[in-house]
Amino acid sequence: MQNAVRRGVLVTKDEKPRRGRGRPRRYAPGKRPTLTFRVQEDMHRELAETAERAGYSISEEIERRLNEWKSLEKTKEDIAKLRAAAKAELDARRIQAI
Repeated sequence: MQNAVRRGVLVTKDEKPRRGRGRPRRYAPGKRPTLTFRVQEDMHRELAETAERAGYSISEEIERRLNEWKSLEKTKEDIAKLRAAAKAELDARRIQAI
């Protein structure tokens, strides 16, 4: 049986490691930064209802929506690039037709 000192307390190898205080972390420390902000009551209610129906926490629902918004913005950028390319090709064909 080996002994070790943890936080100034002598413990034996056979002892179960003590759990930390408070709610256990869902994700590894340092992996997910915290954002804190306020919303109107109706927005909070909508987020809570949607999260509950989907089986998510409110934080996960907010993160899902932010990811969806980010994807939408990327899609808008891609559409703008495609439009610009199509316009350039159409302009080039019109010039060749003259």
